[in-house]
Amino acid sequence: MLVIADDFTGANDTGVLFTQNNTTVDIALNWQQPISLQSDVVVVNTDSRAVSKIEAGLRVRQVICQYHTENNHIYKKVDSTLRGNIGSELAALLTYTEFQAIFFCAALPQAGRTVHNGIGYVNNVPLLQTEFATDPKTPILSSKVAEIIAKQTALSVIEIHVEQLHSETLLSEINQIIAAHPKSIICFDARNEQGLHRIAQIPVITKAGGFGSLNVLEKVIDFIRN
Repeated sequence: MLVIADDFTGANDTGVLFTQNNTTVDIALNWQQPISLQSDVVVVNTDSRAVSKIEAGLRVRQVICQYHTENNHIYKKVDSTLRGNIGSELAALLTYTEFQAIFFCAALPQAGRTVHNGIGYVNNVPLLQTEFATDPKTPILSSKVAEIIAKQTALSVIEIHVEQLHSETLLSEINQIIAAHPKSIICFDARNEQGLHRIAQIPVITKAGGFGSLNVLEKVIDFIRN
């Protein structure tokens, strides 16, 4: 499995998380650093959160070309407050792999980061009204998750809200979305751990999200073992 993080902290934290599951892990804290592909999980830091969107996409492309094979899965680690070049990096991931969709969720419920009706919240405050919105290097320009992503890519960005997430027709709806919009980014609501568990149960192509999402996505570990 390949994990692509956009900063040092995310790469390191994710690598540590996987080792807690008795999984072998190699971490490249520099995206140009060559590492072994013998481990269950390869984690690469592209250090791309504060670079231009074009450069961010190029770095993700290089990592994919160097480390991705058709038999492995990808988890894209992002900032849970949606700072950085999320759209361009997800677009590069879809463009340079065989995957037809990305499941995206930035919720981190235990830290107060949730997504409801497509809007990101920090402790029930919309993203645009938080201190993260005025980050000097990576400001946030919207509270809507799909809108933040869509500003950096021409690919389809589609929302799945809480009611749809817990619907019995969810899988059918997702299949219809992918058939109608190949190479799409599907953004999920999640207000609590239950929502994240629901996302984890969906058969996936690749997933993206914050550290909290990865922490509960047991399916990711299952992928490594199978």
